[in-house]
Amino acid sequence: MLTWSTPTSDGGSPVTGYRILRGATPGSEVFQVSVGTVAAYRDSANSRGVRYYYVIEAVNAVGTSPRSNEATAIAK
Repeated sequence: MLTWSTPTSDGGSPVTGYRILRGATPGSEVFQVSVGTVAAYRDSANSRGVRYYYVIEAVNAVGTSPRSNEATAIAK
């Protein structure tokens, strides 16, 4: 389960959702899915035993935030 904290600043507009980006190597993340104002996501499209890399972007009326720090997980 991928979890994150809400941004400390919303840039003057409430967060309306998050973009999940995933890659197979560090720094290779591409857009996977948009989610609402939740702070967790379970990636069910993974291949067992494969390491994936993730970053999150917050979205609001102003635009998209800078990417989060990269997180990694091995699919089970």
